[in-house]
Amino acid sequence: MARQFIHSYFLIFFFLLIVGCESFEPIDCFGVPGGSAFIDQCGICGGNFTEDECTQCPDVTYVLLWGKCYLIEETYSLRLVGKNLSGSIPSSIDDLTELTYLNLSNNQLTGELPNSLWNLINLKELILDNNNLYGQIHSNIGNLINLENLRLYNNEFYGNIPNEISNLINLKYLNLHNNNFSGSIPTEIGDLINLETVILGGSRTNSNQLEGNIPIEIGNLIKLNYLNISNNQISGNLPDELLSLNSLKQLSLSNNQISGSIPSSIDNLTSLYIFDLQNNQISGEIPDNICNMNALTYYYFDNNKLCPPYPSCLEGDQIAIQENFACP
Repeated sequence: MARQFIHSYFLIFFFLLIVGCESFEPIDCFGVPGGSAFIDQCGICGGNFTEDECTQCPDVTYVLLWGKCYLIEETYSLRLVGKNLSGSIPSSIDDLTELTYLNLSNNQLTGELPNSLWNLINLKELILDNNNLYGQIHSNIGNLINLENLRLYNNEFYGNIPNEISNLINLKYLNLHNNNFSGSIPTEIGDLINLETVILGGSRTNSNQLEGNIPIEIGNLIKLNYLNISNNQISGNLPDELLSLNSLKQLSLSNNQISGSIPSSIDNLTSLYIFDLQNNQISGEIPDNICNMNALTYYYFDNNKLCPPYPSCLEGDQIAIQENFACP
């Protein structure tokens, strides 16, 4: 009896062992033991991914952009620089609700920016330079209150710079050059007290057409170290408020219609390294205290209406060409 019991026990043991081993057979994505279906690069079970682009995503937790599937809750950064992207930016871009960094520069993107773009309120970086994008910048750009880096240069945007840019209080870097922006520099720019770099000017052949005076509110930008508004149609005098920004390292105002004289407060710009005023309507004498600006290395004052005598610390080549026939 005992021997029969032991024999039966071993039979049951080996049976369970065999069944158990079979239960460990690999299961494919459809749940079939020993099946061959797998999840392809588009996230599709049993898909036949053979091309570089997806045509569908597995479910609504993904969004399809430029032939790739992105998991909505886990996509914080989308940097597709120089990927030969073409066409317009899909309106479904705002499905990526967690997106913090968006860089689509150096592609062949065209069309207007979708209004849905301004729903990405977590964005800290929006970089779209060197494309063929056009249209006006919507006032809803003011929704992007966390934005720190905005680069739209080398496109074909036009119209005014929206006043709602004042909402971007965390903005540190602003580059809009080589577009077709017009109108004045919004006074609201003075609200962006964290700005370190502002580039609104570009090449002479492909430039914005900003006009009016340099807003005095720019004097609020105490962290500013780089300001370029060259090759526009800016007029009026150099505001004293601008010359109070002692963090400025480069000030480029060339090829505008700026008039008046260089204020004696110029030596407040103690950090200034590059000062470009060429091709304007600046008149009067250059203050002697410009020689107190020890950091000043590169300066360009030619093609203005500046009168001699010139400060002894300045070399003649950068100031020699002047329309100074009206000088006393």
